[in-house]
Amino acid sequence: LKSGVDGDEMEALQSLLSQGPPEWVPAAMDVGPGVELGEAGSYLVQEKKAEISYRIFSKLASSGREALCIARENPEVLKKRYNLGDAKLIWLTNIEEQGVLKPTDLSKLAYMIESFLKKSKRGVVLLEGFEYLIMHNSFTSGLKLIQMMKDQVALMGALFIMPVNPRTLESKELAFLEREMLTVDLEEEERGVGEVKLDAERGRLFEWVTQVLTTVSSKRPLVLFLDNLQ
Repeated sequence: LKSGVDGDEMEALQSLLSQGPPEWVPAAMDVGPGVELGEAGSYLVQEKKAEISYRIFSKLASSGREALCIARENPEVLKKRYNLGDAKLIWLTNIEEQGVLKPTDLSKLAYMIESFLKKSKRGVVLLEGFEYLIMHNSFTSGLKLIQMMKDQVALMGALFIMPVNPRTLESKELAFLEREMLTVDLEEEERGVGEVKLDAERGRLFEWVTQVLTTVSSKRPLVLFLDNLQ
């Protein structure tokens, strides 16, 4: 590794290596029995109904964080059921009504989310209705939206929560989502908090390795050999 690396680069690299993976996932929030989340990141919450996800979102919205909720339910119903503070609510529906968003208008949805994340400080986004979106579009289109959101969330230090019922998706589709997001699986009791924390650790390690490779390759080409990706 030292070959061809000048003194300043080596010093920066050694400093980065000595620090180890950064705490890019802040202290965990206890949002319910067996569930802990970081204050930033993208989380896939696997549950039959979005009760835990709304509980998390309600806690964050009522704490003062700027919050955006895109949901399948009527916003007026959600306001009565949960303490959503000053959260902005968008209704995903085909009903002709002012202030709603049609599920086929993914470009508008992406623009609204991106604008919110850029304007807010440590914003929180809840997307409830992913199954509805892919039913009216395609899974590939929905996945591209999630990938865009994940990148924006990482850039802004925000929090993105997306509940899905795993039984409504094909195993391959669920695997794609799990690859993009940290997973909170409420369908499998044996996974619990341990799996959530493990996913967070994987994310921290990936982020750190990315920084190391960026430092090494900043001034010259880099050949990377990967073995045993399993």
